[in-house]
Amino acid sequence: MSKDKMTREEMQTEALIIESLLDAAMAMHSEVDREDCFLMIEKAQNRANRLNRALDSINAPSE
Repeated sequence: MSKDKMTREEMQTEALIIESLLDAAMAMHSEVDREDCFLMIEKAQNRANRLNRALDSINAPSE
């Protein structure tokens, strides 16, 4: 299995993790030191990118 392939369960888990990371970032956004907030956003972006690639691999036309 390539790193872009994910099961349906893995994709659902990834989406929940992204949601949690963004919730954490929103909770941290008003703090003076926003480094942790930006770290949560970066982690969410990385996971969203991975999920998007997995979805692309599913929806790719068959050869």
